Amino acid sequence: MSVIPAKAGIQSPVSRCLLWLVAFLYGSLPAFAIHVWNIDIQRMSVESRQVVFGNVVRTTAFYDDDRDQVLTEVELAIQETVKSEGGAPPAGRFVIPGGTYNGAEWAGPGLPKLQIGQKVMVFLEQLDGRYWPYGLPLGIFYQQASAAGVSRLTRDLSDAHVVDLKKDGVEVKTVPTYYEFEGFKRRIKEFAGVEVRSAPPSLEELHRQADAVLTGRVKSVEVLASPDRLVITRVEISPYEQYKGTARETWRLDMDGGKLPEIEYEVYDAPGFSANEDVLIFLKETPAGPLPVSRFGKVAGRRKADGGFELLLPDGVRKLDDLEFLK
Repeated sequence: MSVIPAKAGIQSPVSRCLLWLVAFLYGSLPAFAIHVWNIDIQRMSVESRQVVFGNVVRTTAFYDDDRDQVLTEVELAIQETVKSEGGAPPAGRFVIPGGTYNGAEWAGPGLPKLQIGQKVMVFLEQLDGRYWPYGLPLGIFYQQASAAGVSRLTRDLSDAHVVDLKKDGVEVKTVPTYYEFEGFKRRIKEFAGVEVRSAPPSLEELHRQADAVLTGRVKSVEVLASPDRLVITRVEISPYEQYKGTARETWRLDMDGGKLPEIEYEVYDAPGFSANEDVLIFLKETPAGPLPVSRFGKVAGRRKADGGFELLLPDGVRKLDDLEFLK
């Protein structure tokens, strides 16, 4: 059963909000122990009623007699509606449990806190005529910007008890996770069926977009912390043949994103690499150095014993020599 915050000791069922909240007293003030299931972004995108992005312009704490609980109504100046089920008007107001009421703070570990001026993306569920964040802390993503102006989203699960969806009570270790802003929006829309995932461009179109085109073998893949880019994945490629651009002895790609034991940064529009794989790669020159033109900019392949190269495409194997535009 899934629940949303209610009176102490009472659980109110809601169709899709997958959250347990148990209220208890600490001295004279209520506190909360919050347990949430580890739900992935795809499921959240499908099950939420709305996903909105905006600026917090007002927070108002009030006492809810029906729930015997202090709640805070949050008002957003909505900048974008990422998803709205059934075409409903975007929800500019939602509630969260807790808040400062009559001079006393009702709060607890794991509960979200929002302040005026924060920019947030919120996944919303509806119950009893009100909107609530889906899974509370699971459904609130805070916008941050790097020194270079790159926009990212993150959420705070540091005080929440996150448990495995399939193994009741088994805690899941969480680390601070960041999401590239524009790509995150596109992914939500694709998961929710708001947008159709774009088809890959043709190899000839990738060639036109690229500043450099080559085949090669991936020597190494290393994920590194970066003071200005948060996390990068460094890929080194030993080229076989160069078909466009200036040749190099080794190509080093420092791509945004990657996963470390203490932090993770998810970037949407970037391909994955594995050490020792053979690739055909389409690169563009950027201020950060050469990078794949998009997530489609790497094509898996294999080098044959006779020096020929084959592309391992979704519809079958194709000889590189058959690509006239490379000649």
